[in-house]
Amino acid sequence: RRFPIRMKPHRLLIPALLAAMSISHAEDKPGAAVAEWVRQLADEDFQVRERASLELWELGDAALPALEAAVSSTDPEQAIRAREIVRKIQLHLTPDTDASVISLVERYAVASPAEKVTLMGKMRAKQAWRQMLKLYAAETQAEVRKRLETTMGAVALKAARERMRNGDDAMAREFLELAPANEAGLRALAEFHRSHGTLDAEL
Repeated sequence: RRFPIRMKPHRLLIPALLAAMSISHAEDKPGAAVAEWVRQLADEDFQVRERASLELWELGDAALPALEAAVSSTDPEQAIRAREIVRKIQLHLTPDTDASVISLVERYAVASPAEKVTLMGKMRAKQAWRQMLKLYAAETQAEVRKRLETTMGAVALKAARERMRNGDDAMAREFLELAPANEAGLRALAEFHRSHGTLDAEL
């Protein structure tokens, strides 16, 4: 009497079980899940597109091959979203990255030479070493590279020393390799290899 509409307990579990099966299926076949998320980048539903973008962004490097293929898609929405996610992943931006750092990186892409120098200064204040060095390595404007050369050399050394203190020599090497390829930068990289006994092999 108190419950005029009766629902069997097992029916209440169906939605939860289906969700769990879906997650398990995606984990068992990550390639299929990635392909579906990439397809959803062109979905008519905005919320579906947004969710797919977030899933791919969170997945990171594992999603890069499929995303790079989608960059050349004939669907404009899919291509643009794929390109944006690829750039974030390559710049080591994640959904957990400080939102202000993400904003600075996004502004850098469309900034003038003078603005780029200013934005790099703001990123330096945020200690966004990896993003700074990645942006500098990809910079094609000679004027910007010249104006940032000294700053980026100092950033690479500081970032590398921090990583070495934390026992992350691989990351330290990456930072030094992204530094300006001037005399100071090459000497720092050579010193790193000398201290690790790999200088002869690198030469």
